[in-house]
Amino acid sequence: MKERYGDQLQINWKNFSLEQSNTKEGPDWFVWDQPEDYPSRGLPAFRALAAARLQGEAEFDRLQFALLEGRHERRKDFTDPNDVDELAKESGLDLERLHKDMSSPGLLKALEEDHLKAKTLGVFGTPTFVFGNGNQAFVRIKAPKSVDESVRAFDVFLENFRDNDYFDEIKRPKPPRD
Repeated sequence: MKERYGDQLQINWKNFSLEQSNTKEGPDWFVWDQPEDYPSRGLPAFRALAAARLQGEAEFDRLQFALLEGRHERRKDFTDPNDVDELAKESGLDLERLHKDMSSPGLLKALEEDHLKAKTLGVFGTPTFVFGNGNQAFVRIKAPKSVDESVRAFDVFLENFRDNDYFDEIKRPKPPRD
């Protein structure tokens, strides 16, 4: 996408915890307050990303994409700490520093702040795109078959949702499963 849009495309990744959003634990329970050994599919990735950001934005970006690919293409669920380590290593991160930083107190403060801000905007799922003009759109995405298809799909998405707010909800019915 950067090749197509150059500096016009700026992505500022923010945190949103589906685990927090869908909790049945009650209003005083917060996923970001749970201990490191709390069994969670989301916290290991949030911790790793926050720690990767301390190594630099390029390291954060590499791990962000590796985690997205790991979850959606390689079907990793991140309950095994080795899943995050494997992807961090493949992304060229300093694992020793990553592990040290993942244990830092207050590491998940950005998760808390981003999540609570997103809730004030009405965000309920990921990915939700929030554009500079205030328009927002949640989309469920299937991976296009090629880079050209990805660029075309993104162009259509921007054209319909960045500058226009007349599509309030679009949902495709799913055929019944056998």
